[in-house]
Amino acid sequence: MKLFFLNKQKGIALITVLFMFALLAIVISSLIVVSSSDINRAKNYILSEQAYLLCLSGEEIARQILIEDFQKNPDIDHINEDWAESGRVIRIDGGYIEIFIEDATGKFNINNFSDANPGKQKLIFSNMLNIFLDEKSLADTLSEQMKDWIDTDHLNGTEEFDYLSEDPSYRTPNGLIADISEMRWLKDMDADTYKLIYDELFSDLTAIPAQNKININTITPLTLAGLANMSVQSAEDIVEKIRGEKNGFSSAAQAVVGLPGIDISLLDVKSNYFQVRVRAKYGEHYAYMTSLILRDRNLNGRMEVISRSRSKKFIFPFSEDYNEAIKPNDYDINI
Repeated sequence: MKLFFLNKQKGIALITVLFMFALLAIVISSLIVVSSSDINRAKNYILSEQAYLLCLSGEEIARQILIEDFQKNPDIDHINEDWAESGRVIRIDGGYIEIFIEDATGKFNINNFSDANPGKQKLIFSNMLNIFLDEKSLADTLSEQMKDWIDTDHLNGTEEFDYLSEDPSYRTPNGLIADISEMRWLKDMDADTYKLIYDELFSDLTAIPAQNKININTITPLTLAGLANMSVQSAEDIVEKIRGEKNGFSSAAQAVVGLPGIDISLLDVKSNYFQVRVRAKYGEHYAYMTSLILRDRNLNGRMEVISRSRSKKFIFPFSEDYNEAIKPNDYDINI
């Protein structure tokens, strides 16, 4: 009997030891999984941040290119200068940086609606909208509402009280907008109309935080079509001729000779604001950055970053992996 109880105790002890080992194995396995997950998360974060730092490096390179351009010729900016090359790729160990610079003042600035007399701006924007909406009344309405969205007048047009009655209610800025996507909140802007404008018009719009003249040397075809109330095809032909001027036009009047109905007072041949887009890859991680940069000619070309955005993905046609299998909605290509 004593031997039986002894063997039984040994069996219980063995089971207890095996149970403890099993429990310990589970705990260790869990710790390994958690530790491995933490390590991978930290690794991915570090690589992602390194890619973002490369974007900042690309932005700084763009700034150096722009200041060198200003030092060479501060009086004219045109599409045949070094800064306007189709794109730059800088290779580094483990990745690369892609840089694209474009003149923001060659586009239509929504914030020009803050002008004391915004009628001309409203007409340009309405003409641009009408090209794709093909519904003049809606184009005129949205243009008027865009003006009311920005101006400080609280009495005429579609004003703040009209939006406060919406469900949910919201307020108008009654001042300069930070991003052109704000037009999604216009009272008569539905989702389909906004998508059409986003797809067809966004690459020709900007939200420079100041009133500015349009650089005729870098003007986009759609902006010229709105300015002169002409077809896009006619505007494209004229823009091609303007950009064919090797050294750019020294005056807006020279560039638009023979084009009736264009208000020269809205045009210039110099640029203060540039949009820089940088796409960086480090390892298998990508980072994207869009910056608006002021090159202030009143302060001898002093550079200032006005805004940075990391929210938009894009891929350049000059990129190595441009032709790789990608989802068509993953990127916003406006070059």
